Amino acid sequence: MVGWCDARGNGEWVVTIRCAEVGSHQMKLFAGAGIVDESLPQSELEETGAKMKTILAAAGIELNDVLTA
Repeated sequence: MVGWCDARGNGEWVVTIRCAEVGSHQMKLFAGAGIVDESLPQSELEETGAKMKTILAAAGIELNDVLTA
């Protein structure tokens, strides 16, 4: 989650479904989905894969490079 709050209790928070943790010699990429009762496992897998492709592309990485490494 990413957000803010002040001393009066005002604030705004959102769930991050794509993010990256970048270090000096490594990068961890994360992608996820919101699972609810009506979720279909295959659809959620495909959606998460599409989100991961987006963040990989932003980092200049091809999905096939990751899968064959």
